[in-house]
Amino acid sequence: MDCQNSIMDFVNDLAGLDLNLIVALHALLEERSVTRAARRLGRSQPATSNALARLRDLLDDPLLVREGQGMVPTARALALAGPVADALASLHRAVSPVPAFDPARDDRVFRVAADDLGTSTVLRGLAARVVAEAPGCRLEIWPARADPPVDALASGELDLALGVFLDPPGVLAWRDVGRHGFAVLARDGHPALADGLSLDAYCAYPHVLVSSRGATRSVVDYVLSTLGRSRRVGVTVPQFLAAPGLLAGTDLLATVPEAIAAGWADRLVVRPPPLELPRFPLRVVWHRRHDADTGLRWLLERLSG
Repeated sequence: MDCQNSIMDFVNDLAGLDLNLIVALHALLEERSVTRAARRLGRSQPATSNALARLRDLLDDPLLVREGQGMVPTARALALAGPVADALASLHRAVSPVPAFDPARDDRVFRVAADDLGTSTVLRGLAARVVAEAPGCRLEIWPARADPPVDALASGELDLALGVFLDPPGVLAWRDVGRHGFAVLARDGHPALADGLSLDAYCAYPHVLVSSRGATRSVVDYVLSTLGRSRRVGVTVPQFLAAPGLLAGTDLLATVPEAIAAGWADRLVVRPPPLELPRFPLRVVWHRRHDADTGLRWLLERLSG
């Protein structure tokens, strides 16, 4: 509470401060002459003399004292010179227009959180476009979470997040970048495939469950439960891409997105699920406070292009 009160006191003090005086102080300390400072500020000499008088009263220090034909700063003025210059430079940077992103020249690092489905599908094309069109930039892929990383997107730590975000919070903007269904993978010669893949055979053999957060059920299990059926999980893995490699030499089955199953079609048997599973959207999300970021807009265009 004391910290909050101190901040509010500081804000209130600033509200009563004529910031033009700080600009005048900076010019006076650098020029050490009312005449030259007035010329630099584009003001009259009397107006600049008046500003110096107000500063002396505000800071309770003469700031500049006459010595011979010139003026020299006091110890207080010398102590103020650096912080005042730094503060004005920071303020100038803050209010200056942000230059538009230039892919041919910029060296920005783009950070995208993505699950393995997004990495193996959408981000494959994005990486190629970033390398080709923005040679000085770098694309970093961070591990995804089940929920959108709102804080990291708000702070700019992350630019985008890609995943199955069914109900993104209102502070996030989002766009669908694909809809996916499921396929079943099994080794060649798997006994469940002998007469096609029936629902009975599907439920009879052990499955690989994909769960990044330790859940013991997935959408497959919920749909099975509506049919009064269930399956037995033999292995749990954190990513879809980890499931196919476990199937060779076993009677395990893996239900994975069609796009991932297609990449294993030359090594495993791909079959449609023997039950109706919902298709799901793959979405990219970003924080609305960064809508004006031209680099982010450029990245989004390449993501959906």
